[in-house]
Amino acid sequence: MCVRRLGGERVLRAAAERGGSNISTLTTKGNLASLLEDMGETAEARRLYEEVIEGETAQLGGSYTSTLTTKGNLASLFEDMGETAEARRLYEEVIVGEKTQPGSTQNSILTSIRKQM
Repeated sequence: MCVRRLGGERVLRAAAERGGSNISTLTTKGNLASLLEDMGETAEARRLYEEVIEGETAQLGGSYTSTLTTKGNLASLFEDMGETAEARRLYEEVIVGEKTQPGSTQNSILTSIRKQM
C-alpha cells in the first residue's frame, strides 16, 4: 500500500491515538486524502475525506469554511470518479453553506457553481 510508504500509517496511528477528531489531525488527514487522490487511490481518499467532514461537522459545524472546503474536495473527487449525482449534491451543499458565511464573496460561490456545471 502506497500510503504506508509515504508515512500515512503514522498519520492514521496518530489520529487513532488522539481520537481522530483533533482539528490539527483532521487537517492532516485532509492533506493525506488530497495526496491519495493525486496518486489515484480514490477509495482511500474518499474514506478520509468523509472522516474529515464528519469530524469538522461535529466540531465546527457543517457550514464552517474548512468543512465546506473539504466537502468541495470530496465533490471534486466524486466528479473525477464519474459519480456526478453525488458530486452535484455536495457542490450544492457548499453553495448553500457559502451563502451563510459572514463576508462570503461572490467569487467563492461562483467557483462552486462553475464546478457543478
